Amino acid sequence: MLAFADIIITSIAIVWLSIACFTDIKKREVPDWISFSLIAIAMSTKLLASIFTSHYSYFFHSLVGLSIFILLGFAFYYAQIFGGGDAKILMALGACFSPAPFFVKNDFPFLLNFFTNMLLIGSAYGIIYSFFLALQNKKKFCFYYKKIKEKKIFYFVISGVSFFLSFFLGTYFLLVSILFILLPYLLSFLRAAEKLMIKQKSWKDLSEGDWLVKEIRIGKKKIKPNVHGITKEDIELIRKAKKKVLIKEGLPFIPAIFLSLILTIIFGNLFFLFF
Repeated sequence: MLAFADIIITSIAIVWLSIACFTDIKKREVPDWISFSLIAIAMSTKLLASIFTSHYSYFFHSLVGLSIFILLGFAFYYAQIFGGGDAKILMALGACFSPAPFFVKNDFPFLLNFFTNMLLIGSAYGIIYSFFLALQNKKKFCFYYKKIKEKKIFYFVISGVSFFLSFFLGTYFLLVSILFILLPYLLSFLRAAEKLMIKQKSWKDLSEGDWLVKEIRIGKKKIKPNVHGITKEDIELIRKAKKKVLIKEGLPFIPAIFLSLILTIIFGNLFFLFF
């Protein structure tokens, strides 16, 4: 019964995430029904399986996974790393994959493996996405990149110390040295690419939750940038004023979450696999 529940939940999670990937890429948003229904399906399926088999820890672990990923989702949301849709999908996966499905290796907790993989894949995904964004907007990117003045002395000092330590403590410190040489250039690249995500939009193209870049004034009303983005009431005010506003588009991150989930199911923890 528990194995059957694992298969149902995993299958539905993969289908739901496929839909979420499509909507995230197409519209830069993820409908709430995807994450909320996934939580409901996972919790109800695990509760029924626990009742029929008397293995109540199966449902209890799901509650723990959901709770931990709710905290992580909120942390990423308020740090403006994730949009609301990304955070809700993360919460749903916490409910789906705690405990680990029976067909997955259990060297480490599945959710820990998934979270580690998401950080690795998400970082690579962000860099690749930024690279293609820069290629599409070469002139603007070069203009922004030249204006960014990254202080390199700190990174070079750490690199020099790591290089010296590599003679005594091994090649790991040589890798750290190389990383810190490249890091300021990578940060400048990502900051320049981030500026390419800022676009001017009319009220017709606005969606609830869009991130406002600058405060705007409409009559006596001020609309300030905040973590929750603009509201329907804000959009209505902008419509009446016929204004264009600067909006920062988020990275469509659901594909990275989806890929991280699939690779975790197949390979386990990628960090330990490669490093």
